[in-house]
Amino acid sequence: MLTPDDLMAKGVGVITSDRPVVIVDDDRFYMASVLAEFLANAGLEVTFVTPTAVVSPWSENTLEQDRIQRRLVEKNVAIMPLNKLADMSDETLTLACTYTGATHEIACGKLVMVTSRTPNDALWHGLEAVKDRWADAGRLPS
Repeated sequence: MLTPDDLMAKGVGVITSDRPVVIVDDDRFYMASVLAEFLANAGLEVTFVTPTAVVSPWSENTLEQDRIQRRLVEKNVAIMPLNKLADMSDETLTLACTYTGATHEIACGKLVMVTSRTPNDALWHGLEAVKDRWADAGRLPS
């Protein structure tokens, strides 16, 4: 199992199987689609699993969703909408329909989980400690 950080730090060299790389997008923003395109460009077989009806639904707000999904289709990424991860073994994933719960298995060499991430909020908390020094910043005199 890999994370987006694993792929960004180590590249496609972390993919050692000739079986499909499966990206499970539980984030629904853009990261999973970027990684799918990155892996497809490297010549890997990629399956994109999403619990939504389309790839990267948040990108509908920026009018990019259709271009993102079209690009993945053109790169032969297998898109499996309306599915979520239910179980896994060494060589397969069990997916469940988001509506019915009906399950089926797919081949998987490496799994990339794109989910919510722990924020790096150290700067915010550091500023909290000194906020009293900024109390009058930007205020007009009375």
